[in-house]
Amino acid sequence: ANKLDWLMASDLIISISDTSASDLAFFQPEIANRIQRIHLHSSFSSESLQNKPEAIQALQDPFFLFVGQRVGYKNTSLLLRAFASSEPKRHAHKLLFAGGGAFSRQEQEEIARLQLSRHVMQVSVSDAELWYLYRNASAVLVPTLAEGFSLPLVEGLAADVPVICSDIPVHREVAQDYAQLINPLQHDDWADV
Repeated sequence: ANKLDWLMASDLIISISDTSASDLAFFQPEIANRIQRIHLHSSFSSESLQNKPEAIQALQDPFFLFVGQRVGYKNTSLLLRAFASSEPKRHAHKLLFAGGGAFSRQEQEEIARLQLSRHVMQVSVSDAELWYLYRNASAVLVPTLAEGFSLPLVEGLAADVPVICSDIPVHREVAQDYAQLINPLQHDDWADV
């Protein structure tokens, strides 16, 4: 209720994407003419400090990177199942989760059930360590079902690594042709990639 009051009292509303602006205008058409879009950007650049995280100092295998929270709409359960189907023993990649806190018991059980314990890691990282991960990943994976914006997508693009993301409106808006877009509900397509 407070957010709606603030929006109604605002002279200008800055949205981080056309997708978010469109959603807001749909639900509150009376404020549509006060919404302006300014995309977020990455604070990382090629000159940004990077440090290999202590937790992966011994890691020699290539890895795919997922960044951030792993709540339901982030679609990490599908990502784990697809990764298991991709036969990580054969392609020798790890799936690295940066940030988002330690795996929950439910996540640990799913990882064990999928026999991924040796192929999946979670690390907490500083900005310099996160930039190292972006710069050294084989690809950044963003399988989310919904977003208002997607900072991991933009940071992956800034790192100049392949970005594989869900085919949702905001990803089409922000990534355009610079990322591989995949239906976030198509397990087999994610496994194939």
